[in-house]
Amino acid sequence: LGLIFGPFMGSGTTLIQSTELGLHSIGIDISDFNCLISKVKLYKYDLVKLDKIARDICFKTREFSQKVFDDSFDIELKEKLNEFNKKYFPNPEFKRNVWKGIIKDEKQYGEEKLKQFLEENRGFFEKNGTKDSSELLNEKSMKSFLYKWFSRRVRQELFYYIKFLEKIEDEKLRNVLMIILSRTARSCRATKHSDLATLTEPQIGPYYCSKHKKICTPINSIIKHLIRYTYDTIKRLKEFSALKKNVHSEVIHGDSREVNIFEKIKKQNPKFYKILSNKKIDGVFTSPPYVGQIDYHEQHAYSYELFNIPRKDDKEIGPLYK
Repeated sequence: LGLIFGPFMGSGTTLIQSTELGLHSIGIDISDFNCLISKVKLYKYDLVKLDKIARDICFKTREFSQKVFDDSFDIELKEKLNEFNKKYFPNPEFKRNVWKGIIKDEKQYGEEKLKQFLEENRGFFEKNGTKDSSELLNEKSMKSFLYKWFSRRVRQELFYYIKFLEKIEDEKLRNVLMIILSRTARSCRATKHSDLATLTEPQIGPYYCSKHKKICTPINSIIKHLIRYTYDTIKRLKEFSALKKNVHSEVIHGDSREVNIFEKIKKQNPKFYKILSNKKIDGVFTSPPYVGQIDYHEQHAYSYELFNIPRKDDKEIGPLYK
């Protein structure tokens, strides 16, 4: 069998494709979180057990959220926004008027209408969206990124899920749940739709959205996304388990410029080490870092803080912050 090497593994695409093609593979990445993603994709699971545990934690988190927070607030807010947007940002007329220049200053118009919406609904926004504050989790230990970029309800839901996560003894199953929660957290940051890729300023309340040409509001609960990513992640793992070939795939967390591949593989997988000792790597297949374009650790800052994963930003090759 052939042996493929990915020195800048990222989220493990090279290893995944090698496993499908029946090739042994080794991947290295400086990001511990990228290594976690790759391992989760490559693990073998008791899929029935995984499915049961993942769904159970997902729906217990939903029960907690519904007990503590008032869903009617968010439902009513969406109804009010719908009604307001139909009146002042009719689609496609409003977009057409912007493109034609009939609306001279889109940003100014959007800000004026946002101010009007907030003024008209001042009493509504003064309501407390919490039903049972006695059930709220202590946020004193929360790190700065989480406190800044997630609404209170989202923070509470994330931390409730983590409480269950910490009780899972099976490391492989726990890692899958971490990825499910990470995917969820990424989609639920308190930011504008146009700023999801590169965060600029936190956005908790309604705002004029230049992307959708109307008043939008950030996501205020993880539950819909959590259910979606729970089902989707399990579905993907089931599909991939049917495509895998019986080959070795090893993930190494380290600096590809310095790491001793043989020593690492010998420690992680002695059977694979015997194969590696008797043959050469057949091909290097990788996507090198985009120099000056990305801070690879920072783009997953929410996960590093949620799960207390150590960062090695200083080892990144050509990060944007430099």
